[in-house]
Amino acid sequence: MSQKSIYSVPIQGLKRWFVLQREQPFRATQVAQWVYKENLVDFERMTNLSTDLRRKLSADWQFTRLELLKLQKSALDGTRKILFRLSDGETIETVLIPDEGRLTLCISSQVGCKMGCSFCLTAEQKLQRQLKADEIVAQFLEARRILEPGERISNIVFMGMGEPLDNFDEVKKAIEVISDQQGLGFGRRKIAISTVGVAPNMIRVLKEIRVRLVLSLNAVSDELRREIMPIARKYSLDYLLQTLRELPISDKNPIMIAYTLLSGVNDSDEDAYKLVRLLKGIPCKINLIPYNPYPGSKFSRPTEERWKSFHKIVLSNHYVVTTRISGGLDILAACGQLRSANNLD
Repeated sequence: MSQKSIYSVPIQGLKRWFVLQREQPFRATQVAQWVYKENLVDFERMTNLSTDLRRKLSADWQFTRLELLKLQKSALDGTRKILFRLSDGETIETVLIPDEGRLTLCISSQVGCKMGCSFCLTAEQKLQRQLKADEIVAQFLEARRILEPGERISNIVFMGMGEPLDNFDEVKKAIEVISDQQGLGFGRRKIAISTVGVAPNMIRVLKEIRVRLVLSLNAVSDELRREIMPIARKYSLDYLLQTLRELPISDKNPIMIAYTLLSGVNDSDEDAYKLVRLLKGIPCKINLIPYNPYPGSKFSRPTEERWKSFHKIVLSNHYVVTTRISGGLDILAACGQLRSANNLD
């Protein structure tokens, strides 16, 4: 029998294994305490379990470990970017972002990405493979191991490498483990999934996973959206907006609309007015993101005057709007700048 990762199942699944071993189910909670509270990765050190039980656990279960290849810290804002090697040699990036007393973990869901957004560095790597649930959970656990005294992860965003809704089942399983109250106990209201618009799975996020949803819109016309985001060739703006109207959202529970501002492309005052008209009647908050450039990109960031004008127009139309200046620009850790390949120099 091949070993299964202990991080791949919630505690209820572990309890079923104990029952099959003719052991008391409460032992699963004991194991979870060692794994998720004490950060143990060795069954032999779980001293409140019998020697025989530890042997059985070691035979059937293993710990998914990610090798830390590189840790960079931004001199600008303290953002930390972590390059991990997976068991098959592939690499991914995970980011810790400090912000006004919070510490957000930006998690990857794929090695690379197949969505092909023309303003995103990850897209240049293309999709290598999907991450498994245990590899997603392991990013949280490995990142937690490098925290400084007094730090704790307060929020999780699936905004790293990959399109989470293109790996829906594994992302769902990972969140079940991360949010399990008998394990890590991370609140689902503190978790957000960002999508470029894989429309059929958007409603599944809110109904099945029950975390916050972020739609990366980035254009107010189908023509432009198809040009910079190939997913738009499959799901038009009308289709996306109709999907939004069918979501179980409200003013108390709105969706987040992310809009990356590209200089001279989608950042005009006219674009701002079109955006507020498009979103009329949809309970949402709008997050404007001045573009984060990277070497070789054909796009540039708008001037502060330009993005402030865009922000002012959206705000004047009674939307809740924020403008996010991403952290980690000096280490390519900001939104749209992650890439694992050739990142060891």
